[in-house]
Amino acid sequence: MKKILLAVAAAFAALLLALPASAHVRVTPAASKPGATENYAMAVPTEGKVTTTKVELILPKGMSLVSVDEAGKPYDVKHAPDGTTIITWTTSIEPSYAKIFKFT
Repeated sequence: MKKILLAVAAAFAALLLALPASAHVRVTPAASKPGATENYAMAVPTEGKVTTTKVELILPKGMSLVSVDEAGKPYDVKHAPDGTTIITWTTSIEPSYAKIFKFT
């Protein structure tokens, strides 16, 4: 099972990605104004030879999750004690393919 971690940081209104070196996950828009509500799209490719089965997005303390696109089901949302919000999608992304996950 391959796990891709994505951390989104609100500092300086930019999204920062924490990913394995071989992954090229892209989040659009790449920057947001503080306090703004944005619709984000996260493209997750599988560039290796192993199918991606889990995608985890960590929103930092102070960043609010409004919704997760139902097209990305199944997913799970947890609110951690440290104030972060974790969205975990269970998926199947075959090698050489990508999937888009949307959230607000």
